[in-house]
Amino acid sequence: MAFGFISVPLLLLQMKFYPFLVARLRIRKTCLLMALACMIESQSLPMLRSLNNSTIWLWIALSVLLLTFRTATSSCFASVCLLINNSAPQEQAGKANGLSITLTSAGRAFAPVVSGALYSWSVTYGQFAGPPFDTAFTFFVFGSLYAVAVLQCMVLNRKLEKQKK
Repeated sequence: MAFGFISVPLLLLQMKFYPFLVARLRIRKTCLLMALACMIESQSLPMLRSLNNSTIWLWIALSVLLLTFRTATSSCFASVCLLINNSAPQEQAGKANGLSITLTSAGRAFAPVVSGALYSWSVTYGQFAGPPFDTAFTFFVFGSLYAVAVLQCMVLNRKLEKQKK
């Protein structure tokens, strides 16, 4: 229900917000900002369980967090696609985009298996190890991956802002 609730505002945000950010910050900084937002939001998702006594506040917080998280992931994905497209000459752009979409699909197929295994491990053994190995371990791992993406965005070449001829 929460995903359906945020789909219309997400569409409107993607049509207006992402082009505005790219016009102001350029592609690389937009990707950096959105990856940073994803990192912060994936780390804050486990804290929503503290709102389980108040259903209304839980749904409000979940909706806001999902809307901003989905906007950030969509914007980050669009930025990465543009950076990949700009990294190859025009005659090789199709191959580069095809390879990136193939690897994205493989990652989307592999991610539920990894996150499920991490969560199962954290429920079974992580409670004895304590934080961050408790039930929030999966979110910690994915937040760490977003931190790597932030660091990679910081060292990207500025020439990737424009498409190669």
